Amino acid sequence: MDLKKLIKPSELEKIHSTKLAIALRMAGFTTHEIKKLREYKKLPDIRLVVNGLAKIVPLDSSEIDPAIEIDRREVWPEPSWSKKVIFPELDNSGPDKYNVGELRQFLHPGQATLLTVKAQNIFDYLVGREMIRWCISVRDLIALKEKGLPFFRAYFGNIAVFAWRSARVRKTDTSCVPFIFEKDDVLVLRWCSFEQECNDRYVTLLLPKSEVPE
Repeated sequence: MDLKKLIKPSELEKIHSTKLAIALRMAGFTTHEIKKLREYKKLPDIRLVVNGLAKIVPLDSSEIDPAIEIDRREVWPEPSWSKKVIFPELDNSGPDKYNVGELRQFLHPGQATLLTVKAQNIFDYLVGREMIRWCISVRDLIALKEKGLPFFRAYFGNIAVFAWRSARVRKTDTSCVPFIFEKDDVLVLRWCSFEQECNDRYVTLLLPKSEVPE
């Protein structure tokens, strides 16, 4: 008996969609990655891979220059909405050069055990443990962004990376922190409200231990 004749096309598609979703989950795909796959503009390329007509070659981070260089003498233009730099003594400090592979990724304990944690809780945790001086700044984010998307994907995948050293207070008296992430195949710098709920994709970047100021 041909089940395709007994099942309406829409129902058959629903069954295949469910099986595909389960397979993606078993392969380790997150909800965000599944959403990105659904919106991916080059799905025909994936079809070529499935049919054995092409292959995926992973980016090799060893072939990408890991050096990050920053001229901290340059003055970064303050956003027009900014009222206050929370850590003015740290905002433009840090090493002039380091290896991106030595940056450390940090998650608030709640990000690993709960669905989400407010950015304010992450900030309070870092301040309470005197970890702000370990965090990168917006200047580091700009340097990472300038290295390009292949570089970012090779070292950070699909996470959003935060620079708590450069937290600001807006003129509306709300606080925010800069971060960069990939959106529609472009690296974007945005400012996250302290009220934002952050899951385990919202990662705090810490400087190499050898570069942390005493």
